Amino acid sequence: RGGRAVLVLGEEEVLTAEGERQETARRLPAGFHPIRVTAQFTSLPAGLHLRWTPPGGTEEAVPQVYLYDEGLSRFGLLGRYFHGADQFSGQPALIQIDPYIAPNDPLPAPFSIEWVGKIYIPRAGVYAFGTNSDDGSYLFIDGQMIVDNGGHHGDVYREGMIQLSEGFHDIILRYFQVDGGRKIELWWTPPGGAHELVPAHYLRPPGVSLEELPALPSAPAIPAAGPVPPVAGVDLVASWGSEGDAPGQFRTPRGVAMDAQGRVYVADAGNGRVQVFSAQGDFIAAWTTAAEPLREPFDVAVAPDGRVYVLDVARQVIARFSPEGAFEKEFGADLAMYGPRGLGVDLAGNIYVADTGGSRLLKLSPEGELLAVLAGFGAGPGQVNQPTDAAVDSLGRIYIADVLNMRLEVLDSAGGYLGEWPISGANTTDSPHLAVDAAGRLFLTDPEAHIVLVYDGQGNRLGQWGGEGTGPGQFRKAVGVAAGPDGLVAVTDVYNHRVQTFQVR
Repeated sequence: RGGRAVLVLGEEEVLTAEGERQETARRLPAGFHPIRVTAQFTSLPAGLHLRWTPPGGTEEAVPQVYLYDEGLSRFGLLGRYFHGADQFSGQPALIQIDPYIAPNDPLPAPFSIEWVGKIYIPRAGVYAFGTNSDDGSYLFIDGQMIVDNGGHHGDVYREGMIQLSEGFHDIILRYFQVDGGRKIELWWTPPGGAHELVPAHYLRPPGVSLEELPALPSAPAIPAAGPVPPVAGVDLVASWGSEGDAPGQFRTPRGVAMDAQGRVYVADAGNGRVQVFSAQGDFIAAWTTAAEPLREPFDVAVAPDGRVYVLDVARQVIARFSPEGAFEKEFGADLAMYGPRGLGVDLAGNIYVADTGGSRLLKLSPEGELLAVLAGFGAGPGQVNQPTDAAVDSLGRIYIADVLNMRLEVLDSAGGYLGEWPISGANTTDSPHLAVDAAGRLFLTDPEAHIVLVYDGQGNRLGQWGGEGTGPGQFRKAVGVAAGPDGLVAVTDVYNHRVQTFQVR
């Protein structure tokens, strides 16, 4: 009374009262809603009362306990809750605005949740999005499915990539719970940024102001190594293998290497041998014995002179073979390695050993002499925590799959820290591996996502391929990767017990 009052709910002016009581009705989802009340008083006595009648209740003054700081109402997504697993249609049992993405359980299992709204993209570029869920989840951006993490399963992380412009984009996140444990997390890796949970303040439910947010901070730049061509396409060249011990069969193949002629060397770990093939999968030879019989060859590398180095994780030694397959020598027993998983070779023929359990990166001469410990245990710059592979480019830069620190670290030829970028987590058996091709493209396997990622030397994603399955070009844990001549890339497909080669254009 004594003036004029305006009530704004969300972005809508829902009520204007001038000197007398006014009321209106709105259907609202549960959760936080932006509210603004302005009043101008022109005479005395004057007063303002804000009242409501909630569903099933009686009219009362809006209790103070239901009024919060406006920040809570601006962020989050609108959640629609359904009875049943993997059910996202029909009439929801409940609708509410959720300021955070979490496996809320207002309904008994099995249940499904569909969150909708907008996501703010602070910088144009290629974004990686991932969901970590128990049970299934699906992510859509601008109507395009980016992550398919469906199925009845425990904690599983899967991700996909999309090119996005700066500004707001439509987002739909679907999650369902069957029984047992429950989890839903939404992750992203912005261009040049960290792999992290999507901050809640980048999410907007329908009906709130779409205010722009500050840009993400830039990660320290790794010096450019020169222009790197994008990935124009990936074509399957050949696929071979099945579970067994006959020539051309495998049991959990791990590492892989290619020589200058395109021959493929496979660490057939479960069969205790290295097999050699043409790029089309034609069997050439099998090597089973070094100083002693090979027990669990985990990785293999080819030096510029054609010599082949085999890492036997069970014996914790490295065996050297001639280009024709004759055993020459072995070394490493005196290096106190513990469960090493990866080998790399530079243009001078020096060997780089990812001493996984020892959390070290070792540099050896072609004869096995220890030249340097380039990285030791830790989470800081130039340190590692259970690294699983290393690769060296034509400029001598060393790329390390630093698995437990969830990063790909870059060192100079002397071990000086140049930079890093985030990668997905993995275990150290089904472990990420690396390769660099002549064009400077860096290939990284992501075993948990069943894909191969392609980067330039600064961590910018150039592309990816793969996906979980048994079909051509799919993987059940892609682990080993090797870059050969003319854009050829070989990948070990561990639990399909096969190797696939690709032409990367």
